[in-house]
Amino acid sequence: MISEPDELFTLRTLYWLGSFQAAINEANTLSKLSSVLIAEKEEYIYRSFLALGQYGVVTSEIKENKPNTSVGLRAIKLLATYLENPSNNEIVMLQMKEWLSNPVASGNKTVQIIAATLFMYEDNMKEAFKVIKSGSSMEQHALLVQMYLKIDRLDLAQKQLKTMKSLDEDSTLSMLSSAWINLSVGVGKAQDAAYIYEELIDKYGASAALLNGLAVAKMQQGQFDEAEVNLQEALTKAPSDADSLANLICVSHHLQRTPEVINRYLSQLKIKAPQHSLVVALNTFNGAFDRVASTLA
Repeated sequence: MISEPDELFTLRTLYWLGSFQAAINEANTLSKLSSVLIAEKEEYIYRSFLALGQYGVVTSEIKENKPNTSVGLRAIKLLATYLENPSNNEIVMLQMKEWLSNPVASGNKTVQIIAATLFMYEDNMKEAFKVIKSGSSMEQHALLVQMYLKIDRLDLAQKQLKTMKSLDEDSTLSMLSSAWINLSVGVGKAQDAAYIYEELIDKYGASAALLNGLAVAKMQQGQFDEAEVNLQEALTKAPSDADSLANLICVSHHLQRTPEVINRYLSQLKIKAPQHSLVVALNTFNGAFDRVASTLA
C-alpha cells in the first residue's frame, strides 16, 4: 500500500538542519492542510523565529487569550519570554512546572522539548532528562543524543542513536545524530562526520549549523584552511552566529592570523553571545590571571 505523502517533510527538515528562514518561507507556501498539520506548521514557524533570535515576533503574535492557542504554542512563547529576558526565569519556570504537573499538557511533545530546553538553560540536566527520557518522536530522541553528549556520556548517546536507527536509519535526524557522535569520538570518526555533513549540504543546501559541523570535522583532521572557508561561508549566511565566530577564533589561532583579526571575532562574539562557553572560559582565565598578577605587583 502506498503511504500518504508527508506534507511537512521539507519544513521539518529545513528546521532541523538550521535553515530557519528557509523553513519559514516553506511554511508560508503550505496550504490546504489538515487542522493537525496546520497546528504543527505554526509551531515550526515560531520555533524558527525563536532560532533566528526574533523573540518579539513570537511574543507578539502568539495570543494566550485565544481559546484555540495550543499549549505547544504557549510553551514556545514561554521560551521566547525567557530568552528575551532571562531575569524572568522564576516566572517562566513556575509556569512550565505547572504544565508538567498537568497530565494533558505534560504529554504534549512540544511542551516536553521546550521544558527540556529550559531546564538545560537553567543547568538542571536532571529535570531535563526527566521530561524527555520517555519521548517517542525522532526529535525527542535526537535531543536526548545531544543531552547525553553534553554530559559526556558517549555510550548512552550511541545507545540512543541505535534506537533512532531502528526506527528510521535514513532520517535526517539519525544522520545528524550520527555526525554529532562521530565528532565526539574525535579524529578517528571525523571523516565519517564530514561525509554526513557534505551529503546533507549537497541534498538540502548549506546552513550555518551544517557548515559549522563540517568545519569542526575538518579541524579534527587538521584541515584548518578548509575549515576557515566553511566558517566564513557560515557567517555570510548568519552574520552574527555565535558558533561560527567561536570556531573562527579557534581556526584563526591555528592558522596564525593576526591578533587584530582574532580580536575582531572575539569582540563580535562578546557582543552577540556574552554567555557563550568560550567567552565565559576566557573571562574566567583572564580574571584568574589578573588576580595572580596583582599578588606579584
